[in-house]
Amino acid sequence: MGKIERDEIIGQPNWRIHQGKPSYHVYSYEREHDVGSTWRELSFDEWKTSRAWQALGGYETIVKCHWLEYGLSWCNLRDGQNTCTYKKSMLDYYGQPKLCYYAHQMAFWNVLGFSGNVDMVYGTKNTVPVILMNLGEEKTVTLTIQVKDANDEIVHMQTFVDIHLAAGRTVTRVSDMALPKLNDDHLVSEGSENNVRIDSSGNRPDPHLWYREGR
Repeated sequence: MGKIERDEIIGQPNWRIHQGKPSYHVYSYEREHDVGSTWRELSFDEWKTSRAWQALGGYETIVKCHWLEYGLSWCNLRDGQNTCTYKKSMLDYYGQPKLCYYAHQMAFWNVLGFSGNVDMVYGTKNTVPVILMNLGEEKTVTLTIQVKDANDEIVHMQTFVDIHLAAGRTVTRVSDMALPKLNDDHLVSEGSENNVRIDSSGNRPDPHLWYREGR
C-alpha cells in the first residue's frame, strides 16, 4: 500500500483564541519558500484564507486517493511538532479542529464530487472536468454546482440532471464545465446533490461550516 502526505499546505490556527499563549503568532517552519512558485505569503490576519486553502487541498487530495486507489492521505493529526511550527495538521496545537478536519470528513460520503485533474485554481479560459464517485447502491442524481464570490453571492450556477451512478465503487465522468467571464475576486465553489443517500444514518456535515469557520 502506498502512502502520500496530503498537499503540503499549512493551515494557520485561529489566532484569536491563542492570544497570550506561547504559540501565538508563531510562523510555520516552512515559511521559507520559492517566491516564484507562490503568489504571496499570507499574513496572520489572513488565517481564515489559509485554512480555506488547506481544506480545499486536503479534500482534493483525499478524493484523488480514493479515485486512484493510491493508499492513504495522511499527516500528523495535531499541530505542535518542531516547537509549534508544524502547521499542516487538521487540529491545532490545543486540539481545535481546522476547516480541513471537516473537509476530510466529507471524503466519507457515499457520493463525492470533484474535478478530474490536479488543478485547484482555474482561469476563465479553462474548463472543469466534473467527476462523481459513488459507493454503494445504484443512484440517479442531480448535481448543482455554484460559484460564489467572497460575499457568498452566487455568480454562476450549472445543473446536471439525471446522472446515473452505477452500483458498487464506481466513477462517472459527468461533463466539462465551462467557466463564464467573472470579475477578479476570491471565488468558492459549492456543489450539492439530491436524491443521494449520504450514509447509513442519513447524516452529513453541515455545508455552512465552509462559511462559519472561525466565527
